[in-house]
Formats: sequence, C-alpha cells, structure tokens
Amino acid sequence: MKHLLKLSRKGISTVIFVLLIFTLNIHCGSDSVNNASEREATTTQQIEKSLEELATIAGNPTSNDPAVIEDQLDQALRTAISEIFYQATHEMEENDLTRTMVFDISRYLLKIHDYLNTYIALKSLNFLDLNGDGAADQAMEEFITYVNNFAAIFGNVMDMEELVDYNTEIRSNLDGLLNIIKQIENINNIITTLNSIGSFTTYNLSKFFAADDSIQGIISDLESSIYTLQMALNGNISSQVIPSTLDDMVQRYTLLSEELRKYSGESFSIMIVPLLSGEDYTMLTYDDLATYIDGYQTIDENGENVLDVDNDMMGGLIGILGYFRSLIGSMEPASGAELSHLSTSAGTLTPAFSPDTLEYSILVPRNIASITVTPSVPGNDMDITVNGSAVKSGYPSQPITLDTDSYTTITIAVDDSESGTEKTYTISARRIGDSTVTLSGLTVSTGTLLPAFNADKLDYSVEVDNNITSIQVTPTIDSPFSTITVNGTAVNSGAASAPISLNVGTNLISVVVTAEDETTCTYTITVKRLGSHIADLSAIALSQGTLTPSFTSGTLSYTAEVANAITSLTVTPTTAESHAMIDVNGVAATSGTAVTVSNLLVGGNTIRIVVTAQDGTTTKIYTVTVTRKASSNANLSGLAISQGTLSPTFAAGTTSYSATVANTITSMTVTPRVEDGTATVKVNGTAVASGSASQAISLATGTNTITIAVTAQDGVTVRIYTVTVTRQKSNNAYLSGLYVRDVDLSPGFSSTTTYYDDWIPLWIGGTRVTPTASHPGATIKVNGQTVASGSESQYIDFGWGSNYIYITVTAEDGVTTRTYTVKVVRI
Repeated sequence: MKHLLKLSRKGISTVIFVLLIFTLNIHCGSDSVNNASEREATTTQQIEKSLEELATIAGNPTSNDPAVIEDQLDQALRTAISEIFYQATHEMEENDLTRTMVFDISRYLLKIHDYLNTYIALKSLNFLDLNGDGAADQAMEEFITYVNNFAAIFGNVMDMEELVDYNTEIRSNLDGLLNIIKQIENINNIITTLNSIGSFTTYNLSKFFAADDSIQGIISDLESSIYTLQMALNGNISSQVIPSTLDDMVQRYTLLSEELRKYSGESFSIMIVPLLSGEDYTMLTYDDLATYIDGYQTIDENGENVLDVDNDMMGGLIGILGYFRSLIGSMEPASGAELSHLSTSAGTLTPAFSPDTLEYSILVPRNIASITVTPSVPGNDMDITVNGSAVKSGYPSQPITLDTDSYTTITIAVDDSESGTEKTYTISARRIGDSTVTLSGLTVSTGTLLPAFNADKLDYSVEVDNNITSIQVTPTIDSPFSTITVNGTAVNSGAASAPISLNVGTNLISVVVTAEDETTCTYTITVKRLGSHIADLSAIALSQGTLTPSFTSGTLSYTAEVANAITSLTVTPTTAESHAMIDVNGVAATSGTAVTVSNLLVGGNTIRIVVTAQDGTTTKIYTVTVTRKASSNANLSGLAISQGTLSPTFAAGTTSYSATVANTITSMTVTPRVEDGTATVKVNGTAVASGSASQAISLATGTNTITIAVTAQDGVTVRIYTVTVTRQKSNNAYLSGLYVRDVDLSPGFSSTTTYYDDWIPLWIGGTRVTPTASHPGATIKVNGQTVASGSESQYIDFGWGSNYIYITVTAEDGVTTRTYTVKVVRI
C-alpha cells in the first residue's frame, strides 16, 4: 500500500528562496570581481528604479503574448529581488528592524516569483471573486500599487538605515502583498488541479477503460471541458464560458462515477486526484482518498488494493468542482446558439469577429491551397459543424480546399439543444496572388508635385496659396486587383478623390495601395497651404480720448489727447483677418481684446500695434500717439510756519492767512507742500522744494507779508498764498545805562534798580543826565523832557538841599513804563 505524499508549498518556497539567495550571492561575488566599481555605485535609487520597471512591465506589457509577458515579469522580479537583497547584505548597518523589513520585501517578491504562470494568475484575478465579496478581485492593479509604494519609499531614503522611519508603510504594503500571494496561490491551485485532472483523465482512466465506449465518450468530453477552462484562464477566450463549463464537468463526473461503479472490482496501481487542503497542495494515492472524500474506500482483494466506489464518491467529486465553482463566482453563460470565437489558419477575417456578425470574408496567399477553421462556443451543450462535419469547440476543422479563382464558401453551423436555437456563420475565402502596389500616375487638382511623379518615389510635396481651401488627388494603378484609398477613403484608379479640406500649414495626404495579396504601399503628399497675407486692422478703440483722424485700415498713424488725471488706458485692436497676430508695445495680444497701457507720461506716449499676417511674413505697424496733458493743479496740500499759528487752519482752497509772533521772534521759515508733485513753489520769490522749509525770513516789528506762489505743471496756472505775520512791539522799559555828571550813583547802576542817591558839594550848581534804553524802540524823558537814548539831557540846576531827577522810560508798546529816581543832596 502506497503512502500519502505531502509537500508543503511554504517549505518549497523556503528552499527556493535559500537557493535563489545562494545564486544571488554567487552572482554578486562574480560582479565584485568584474564590475566592482559598478556595484559600489549601487544606491537605494537603483532599487527604486528596478521596482518602477517591475510595476511598468506588470501594468503596460510590451507584448500580447502571455508567455513573453511572463518572461518579462520574471526578469523584472529577479532584478528587483537582487537589488533589494544586495542592499540588505552589503550596504546596511546592523539593525534588526531595518534588516527584517528589507528581507521581508525580498521574500514576498520572491514568493510571487516562485509561482508558475504568475502573470496569468494575476490577470485571472481580475475576473475571479476569491474573497466572496461579489466583485472581481483587482490583484494586478493592487500589485502594481504596492510595488510603486515600495519604489516611492526607497526613493525617499538616502540610506538603508532610514527605512526604519517607514516601518508602518512597509508593513501595510507587505500585508497587501501577502493577500495577493494567497489569491495567486488559489489560482495556481485551480490551474494545477485542472492540469492534474486532465492528466488523470487522459493517462489513467483511458487505459483502464479503453474498451468501454461510454467511458471514452465521457473522458473525451471532460478533456474538452478542461481545455476550454485552460483557454479561459489563460485569457485566450472569454471568461464568460467558465461557469457553464464547470457545470458541464460536474455532470460528466456524475456520469463517470456511475461508470466507475460498474468497474469497482477492477484493480489498478495509482490514481492522482488533486485537492485543495489548507496551505499544502496534496498529491494523493488512490488508497488514501478515503481520508478526504467520505465514502471513497479501497478493499483488499487477493492482496491488491482495489478501488471501491460507492454513491458518495460522486458527491466528493462534485464537491471538488463545486469548490472551484465558488471561487469563480456566478457569471451567467451566454444564452442561445452563437460562437464566442472564430479564427482561420491563414488570412484575416473581415470584418473582425463578433458573435452577432454572421458573414465574413478572407483573402489568403495563392500558395496556400487549404485552410482550417477553429470555432469556439461559450458552453459544451452546443454542437458545431464546419461544412457539415462535426468540430469540437476550440479545435480546428479538417483542412478545407480553396478554389483558385473564385470564392470558397465555408459554413459554420451552431446548434444549442438546450435553448433550441441555431445559428449559421459563413466565411467567403479566396486565394490571391497579385502583389502590385506601385502607382502608375499621381496628380493633384491644384499646385505641382515636387519632385515630379515617379512610381518608386513615395514622398511628395505641394504648395498652394491661402485661397485654396481643398484639393483632390487622382491616383492611377495598372493592376485591376489592387485597391486605392486616399486618406482612408476608397478611390477608383484614374478617378479624383473627394475634395480634401486644407488647413493653413502642413496637410498630410496618404495614398495607400493594397495589392490582392494584401501587400500595401503608402504614398505621402505633404500639402502646404500658405497663410493669409492680410495684416490690416479693422478697428482700434481707446478707453480714453478720441482717435484723430477717425480710424480706417489704410491709415497707420493716429493721435489722441487725455486729461492729466488719466495715467493709463486700454487699446483694443481688431484684425481684419482672423488668423493674423497682434502685439501691442511688444506684448502679444488677442484680436478684439483690450490691452492696458499703463504709466502714461505727461506729453506724448506712443502705442505701437504690430499686425503680422498668417503667412508669418507680412506685417503692418499702426501707431497711436497719446498726449497726456500737463497738470493744472497749483494747490498746496499743506502749509506750515516755524513760529506762530496759521489762522484760519490751512485748507487748499484758502489762500490768505495770518499769524502773530512775539517781539522776540525776529525771523521764521515757511514749509509749503504741493498737492501735485509736478507743481513748483516759491516763497517770497525764492524756490523751495515741496515739503521743505524756506530760508529764514526776517520779521520787522508789526506787519510782515510772506508770499507763497505755486505754479502748476502746465506753467500757466499760478496760485498765490499769503501769510501776514504780525510781530508784536517790545514792552521793554528798562535802561541799560545811566550816567549823571558829577554824581556818583549809589548803589551802582543796575537796570532793575530804580532809586539812587548821592551828595555833592555846594559849588556844584547842576548836572546833565545821559540815559540809555535797553530796547531801541523805547522813549526816555528826564524830568519831563524827551532825551534820546545815549544822549545828554538839558542842564538841570540844583538848589540847596535835596534835588530829585526823574528818568521815565516808555516801552515801544507805548504802555509799559518804568521810572528811575536819582536823589542829589547839595551841601
């Protein structure tokens, strides 16, 4: 009795991983000898690049062949694993967390690489519902996303130690990859299972029951179903056939189990049936099936283990297929008789195949005398005949001989017994041989071909004027079997094509000659339609001012005048021809769109409008000279004096002011500020900068008039402001000196001491007084007689005894007085 053989896929992956790492180490060692400098340059960016290439190949394969794509994906996975592992072992410091993360990334990618047909499995997941959520799994897109995420992480780090900062992101992406690995494992189990069932059916049951026609028929049907499933999983035919094919297999296994029961006493050596058992993929000998399928047993008959099949075995087999069915999901099969695919061994179907299109034609080279037709249906309940002979779905028909000079009609009939419907497809096939693809003549309705036509010359050019909006092409060919298209539209030899619209600039016209044997040749005519020569404007509009003269397209120079307050305006030029281009003062503008011209200076401002015709050569220049008037603003915005207070308070419209200052103030300055910065100002005839103080202006006692003249920018407008400053008179009534002849004043003179005395001898009969005022405006009287400051008074006679001299000082203000008294005693 043979024993159960189990080999863990996880164990296999570990072994393969170790072997691959060993291989990579050998490879890296070789590189270190031959390409040491190149390996020294390895950086995290190399990992990023290899991961990006992996994602690109997975998402945008360069081939439609699954085998080629599988090889490309295999190589990209190898490269990514190699780069990551090399970094982990050669360029990373000891850090358990970082090292573990890098090894995990490499290990998970290696796990995906380890599965056979990885690309097919990933693509299959796009229509399988393995997680039971009712939606197709999008594992390919998720795989690409996770790989791109890893690429972005490696692109952000400068060295491997920084990966620890991305621990959360790495773990999240690893979890996603693990989920995909589990899904791929399920798909690979399905594919492997189907292969094993096919192997079991073909090589085991057939040899034991070769003499039984009913079992042979069942085996043949199962083989056809397995072939259909394989094609669907590989993407060769529509996945819509999977559910109905599985249902058909369940029915066939039911019949097979009934037949097996008739031969339950037959002895045979080994039967291989694959099952999904946890993570392990289990290969079972026939005598151990009882462990997994209730009711499936072996009995000992004459020392041999004999297959004992009862009714429960049917349930076990149906259960296996039911599990597959649950993985696939519930896609409804097509209803009614129809083909899901139709191909021929040579030629191309015209039109392309569609289940709803019933009539096709093909042309094949003359050296092909026969072809086969391969029809496929979306289920096994339909019968197919090709020209009356039965053909299995997905299998080629018998060779069909083709007539030499006429069409051969091939009829494909589909009969769906379940729905009671029929459908017939026809292919009209003809052998062809003429290969003439050269023109014998080629002309255009306008212009001249350059160079002159030559059958072997394929490229030509033609130049036409702007007013030519379309052109016709007349191709000629000698072969009656060749066809001609001009820009995709069929044209008879020697006949003009329909008018072909021409855009300004380059226009490509393709003349394709197709020979009877489907050989093609393309002649190309490059038609250059010149641009318009019109560079006129149809209008110029200004937002301010008026054009002089009025606009006409032939007048190129204009003037306009605007007020001084206008510092900007818009100009709107409109072209007479819509394709012409405009620039205003060197800046590109759009026809009919306003362009702002800022910072207008006082005086002339030239606006230059250049119009370039569509031909790119013809130009016309329009100019508008905008004169901005000078300012007439002669107002002050402020006026300040260094002493006193203006009355009334300053206002630009008030031109007369007054101020009063003390007598001690002998001068002052004036600070005018103009309202318009272009105006000039003078104070008492002397120019003063706006906002600056004037020179000191002397003040006489009494009224002083200060004139501020503001001249506007226009040089004409002048406004006069006046400030009348009253300097008050002095109230100083002090003497600065006092001299009395022959008298010694006691105490000594002081301007603040008003009483003095002295005695004189009897022989001094009188005196004269010389008073000096502190302020020149003061007046002095001595004993009632006016005396000029610093001058002697009249002679004053003394009598016997006390004599008094009174010096009265009256200040300039005429009010303030002070009297000095001198007592002279004559003894």
